[in-house]
Amino acid sequence: MGGFNLAVLQSSAPLLLEGFARTIGISALSLLLGALLGVVLCAGRISRHATLRWCSSGFIDFFRTIPEMIPVIWLYACAPFLFRLQLDAMTIGIVALSLIGAAFLAEVFRAGLLAVPQGQKDAAQALGLSRFRVLLLVVGPQAARVMMPPAMNVVADIIKCSSLLSVIGVAELAYEAATLSASSYRYMELYTAAGVLYFVLIFPISLLARRYGERVQRG
Repeated sequence: MGGFNLAVLQSSAPLLLEGFARTIGISALSLLLGALLGVVLCAGRISRHATLRWCSSGFIDFFRTIPEMIPVIWLYACAPFLFRLQLDAMTIGIVALSLIGAAFLAEVFRAGLLAVPQGQKDAAQALGLSRFRVLLLVVGPQAARVMMPPAMNVVADIIKCSSLLSVIGVAELAYEAATLSASSYRYMELYTAAGVLYFVLIFPISLLARRYGERVQRG
């Protein structure tokens, strides 16, 4: 195989960058859908209705517990037969990542809301603010400070989980690296490049989460 060959990276760069861009797109859409579903699950988790709490808790616990690979493979292999849905692999992957992200983000949202002292909510309502305005003006800003670090960690985790979609044929970064290295036998160059691209994408998010968390702890 010889030493590290930069020419391999030059010839493979277009496909690697295409996979990199697809990874970003998949992750962004999955996180958006996951956040929306996470809000619904969070509302159910803190609801006064026992049925909503039970259903939301069951969903959250299930997807937080099982390996991330399971929903990806299960939806790809079983959903077309059980639900009569003809979806492409990328759509199925986005759905799977959205479900995973929703479970983790729901707990992040719940923890942020519960971190705001009840006394502040009661005081705001005593001043005549509606429940919506209390949530928007009093609870929201304080909860966001608590939620931001763990939410950014979920973002980083979902980006890493996007590499699992390579097993169902989604041409994201990990898939492109695997395909190119299998055809050229230049595993060192291509997987090194993929690792660097993942690092460039994920490390700033993890660093920001750590720094922001330290600021929150300092008050």
